[in-house]
Amino acid sequence: MPVGYYSPDLNITSDDIEITPPDLKDGDEAQVTVTVRNDGRINASSVKVLLIVDGVEVANGTLDSVPMNGTGQIAFDWMAVTGEHQIMVEVIPISTGELDESNNNASVSLEVAFVESFPGWYLLVAVMAVLLAAVVIVAVIRKRRK
Repeated sequence: MPVGYYSPDLNITSDDIEITPPDLKDGDEAQVTVTVRNDGRINASSVKVLLIVDGVEVANGTLDSVPMNGTGQIAFDWMAVTGEHQIMVEVIPISTGELDESNNNASVSLEVAFVESFPGWYLLVAVMAVLLAAVVIVAVIRKRRK
């Protein structure tokens, strides 16, 4: 048997990163769910998972175990901010070595839309409606006085 033959082989691809809701807007609470796969011949234990946004670690967690030929899932919350973002996930086995560490990270690109908190045109329409109502009321009152 080759050295490391009985080792876990953790891996992740961009398809293993799910971000909800799919159409994020500035200020939305996003959930990043990560599925970690173990294609190795033994269970992996104490698997650390890092969430890295635009090169900065924003969250991390630990999966107690990922069974051989199985998966483990972990979810992180992230506050979305306007702009283009690179969401990367890195998997680090803490207590065991593994067959191939080159497949331990993946990333996806994401664009978060900017949304005005109170669009200006709503205010303009509201002011115009109030002015129109005031003009109608004044005209009705004047007509009744004659």
